[in-house]
Amino acid sequence: MGSFRDSLLMKVSSLTEKLEERIFSIYDHHNQLIQEKLHEFSETTERIRRMETELQQVCHTMEMAFNDLCSPPEPSFVDGERLKAGDSSPKDQCVDVVGT
Repeated sequence: MGSFRDSLLMKVSSLTEKLEERIFSIYDHHNQLIQEKLHEFSETTERIRRMETELQQVCHTMEMAFNDLCSPPEPSFVDGERLKAGDSSPKDQCVDVVGT
């Protein structure tokens, strides 16, 4: 009975060791997959951050252009003389063309 028990313990130990090696192998494989996905995620979030910055710059530029187009024209001078109320400057004509 003692040799059966010793034989059984050796088989259980051997199987346990093989199972442990297999678990570590699977763990290592999944760890590599996770690392690759994290790297892709990091690259994607960096690309999104750059795009957000670019979009903010475009929005700021569009806001400035909109404000320039919508602001009341400043008094204009042509050849050193101030335009009269009915006259229009080239800038005012440009705004009228853009506005229509």
